[in-house]
Amino acid sequence: MRNFVLVLLLINALAFIYQRWIISPDNPIAATHIEQDYPRLTTVQLAPRPQPGDAADVTTASGDANASIDSENDAKCIKIGPITQKADADSLAATLAGRGLAAALGQTEGQVWVGHWVQVVGLNDRAAAERARGRLITAGLSDAYIVTGGEELKISLGVFRATPSADRTIRRAGELGFETRMDDRYQPGTQYWLTVTMTEGRELRLGELRGDAGQILRTEPAECPANG
Repeated sequence: MRNFVLVLLLINALAFIYQRWIISPDNPIAATHIEQDYPRLTTVQLAPRPQPGDAADVTTASGDANASIDSENDAKCIKIGPITQKADADSLAATLAGRGLAAALGQTEGQVWVGHWVQVVGLNDRAAAERARGRLITAGLSDAYIVTGGEELKISLGVFRATPSADRTIRRAGELGFETRMDDRYQPGTQYWLTVTMTEGRELRLGELRGDAGQILRTEPAECPANG
């Protein structure tokens, strides 16, 4: 019995020495860079002008089922955006032009969505964070690094454009017993807007323009271009 107790004490001592001195201290590890995944735009549907008494069947990007914009509204032009890639804005403008609607391209500087930031939270201290990071890396989450800024100690597991990728990372960390959190990350960037000039007798119906990442574009009344 005495020998058994001595063996247990020796194992605990070796484990402490390994964690305290053999495991290398945390060094900042840059998370794998992921190029921003710009949403792909769906086709804009243009419907015939409804007859008086027809029930409204219009959904704008903001989700307002009662909103429609046609040539009899006070607003003769609308803005569609924000679009985060110029190629997508050009593609949508071409689609609208093919349906008889002129669209002027404009841009502003703003906060552009980057992706879903997955983190491990609920860490008591730096030593616990270092042990957790080691387990995460061993389990294949090689982008794990300790975030020391801010009030809360946490481990970043990466920024993901696609929700399924973020969900898989959360699930893997959860299987290891860790508490996780997912936040949206933004960075300064260029946003593109299309100002669409409505033509008489045509109505523009915009469904929800969702991309791969689930972003929704919105529409709002706008002043028409000077040459519109």
